[in-house]
Amino acid sequence: VKNDCCRRAELFALFRFCGVIGISRAGLTLTLDTSLEPVAQRILSLIRKVYNFPCDIRRVEREQLNRQERTQIVLSGDDARRALLDCRMLREGEDGAISFDAGVGFEPQEDCCRDAYFRGVFLACGTMQPPNKGYHLEFVVEGAQLANDLCRMFFDTGWNAHLAQRREKFVVYMKEAECIAQFLAHIGAVSAYLQMEDERM
Repeated sequence: VKNDCCRRAELFALFRFCGVIGISRAGLTLTLDTSLEPVAQRILSLIRKVYNFPCDIRRVEREQLNRQERTQIVLSGDDARRALLDCRMLREGEDGAISFDAGVGFEPQEDCCRDAYFRGVFLACGTMQPPNKGYHLEFVVEGAQLANDLCRMFFDTGWNAHLAQRREKFVVYMKEAECIAQFLAHIGAVSAYLQMEDERM
């Protein structure tokens, strides 16, 4: 990613869709959780390039996930507060009161930034099944407002997305081959896009 605006857009999506806000002795914390090491490395690279903040890195094993190891990247204190305000997950009123924004919050102005944002969403919570098993791309999202906002962004881009609830979480998904192919092309997954087009032919 060459443009700083696109780095920020992708990072903001990662904050939104795999980030958890907490409070510790150091103040606010923002914890980004992923089971994929390449995604963790990308998050660290983006934070370094956009903010140059120090991060705590933790390795966590979860027994309920067959002892799958996850990586947690933690921002804390003033660094977390600045990042959360910057991506509009938190908003600060004139009286200094802070409120939480449960939706997308960030509206990319340029097409390149919108595509970078979608790339961040996919890295944070997206999965796609192989085309030979049927066309299905989905995003598992924590909150109803966040899921609805993501669905609206897809519709605004011209992609037919659907929304369902799976236990306590929400799933935004696409099942049309053309929409999925366009999504892959937009986020820069060129090899996956070409492989899918080969399967379709």
